[in-house]
Amino acid sequence: MEKNIFASGCYTEKSNIPNACGEGIVLLSLDDKTGRLSKLTVTEGVKNPSYLDWDRDSQTLYAITENPSGEGEVRSFFRKPDNTLVLSSLQVGPGQAGCHIKAVKQLHRIFAASYRGGSLKSYFLEEGHVGPSLCFIEYSGCGPDADRQGTPHAHQVLPGPDNAYLYVCDLGSDRVWIHDAQKSDLPIISSFIVPPGYGPRHLAFDPEGKYAFILCELVPRLLVVRLNREDGSLVLEQDLSTVGEDSTGGAAPAAVKVHPSGKTVAVSNRFDDTITIFKIQRNPGALSLKVAESFSSRGKVPRDICFSPSGRWLLMAHQDSNDVQIREINPENGLTKEYWSEPLSLGSPVCLIPLD
Repeated sequence: MEKNIFASGCYTEKSNIPNACGEGIVLLSLDDKTGRLSKLTVTEGVKNPSYLDWDRDSQTLYAITENPSGEGEVRSFFRKPDNTLVLSSLQVGPGQAGCHIKAVKQLHRIFAASYRGGSLKSYFLEEGHVGPSLCFIEYSGCGPDADRQGTPHAHQVLPGPDNAYLYVCDLGSDRVWIHDAQKSDLPIISSFIVPPGYGPRHLAFDPEGKYAFILCELVPRLLVVRLNREDGSLVLEQDLSTVGEDSTGGAAPAAVKVHPSGKTVAVSNRFDDTITIFKIQRNPGALSLKVAESFSSRGKVPRDICFSPSGRWLLMAHQDSNDVQIREINPENGLTKEYWSEPLSLGSPVCLIPLD
């Protein structure tokens, strides 16, 4: 019986969402044969761990905590053989509403994004320990949505292929900022501007490293962009809706993930409460997406989604219905099968990552 371990960050404070009832960081076990998901351990005392990252070599889990009025924290935990987590380091976070974190051990740095602060912070990283801050950057700019885009809102930080460049999705300014990741002060070398009012939230890179998929939150759109590996720049190739024509409106996409086969891309649509799967069409010198299927996530507000390492299961974390739904996936082509496993009750889950 093969088991996969996942970590979920769960909102604990009602200041973030009115019905928050999470316990902090929860480790989960997935039976890869049956799709059965169960709780393993709970790490309490971590307020609003909004995003997590994992380093298998050092068995270290990294967490950023979301504080709506303060700077929050960046923490690292060592995972013991019994799947309990032991705090190994702690630093002051990047700013108000810390929302994303990424460790890049090849660069000996960890990066953290602040939504309300519209800022990026880097820290020294060594053998699973988060050290002092090395760099702090505040973005500028705004967008046409007066309610949501009056100031910058850094939502995700992700290194590109080869760790040469660093990409930051800024929902507030309608930009993806592109930094030189090889320099300690992370100079901005360019930016990719999305259509006005789209509000870029997250991006994912195609496994072949030539394209990226940018998910927008303020309008339910997914952008396919071509990546120039020489200078890190992005060029728009496709602009697709993430919801069907029968959608009643109000969809706010949250997560975009590429299936392990490299053949599909999945997107979660909050408030529409659906999952849309796009088929990746590869032609010589070109890549495009086509909607393959869309289905109910069977819960309220699917915040994060995650494929199992085998590609056999799709996990959907529902922030407002307090559960994780699990649907079977064809590991060969990344499309759904009919079977759904039993959902797991889990308070306010907002992030899911595999630890294997």
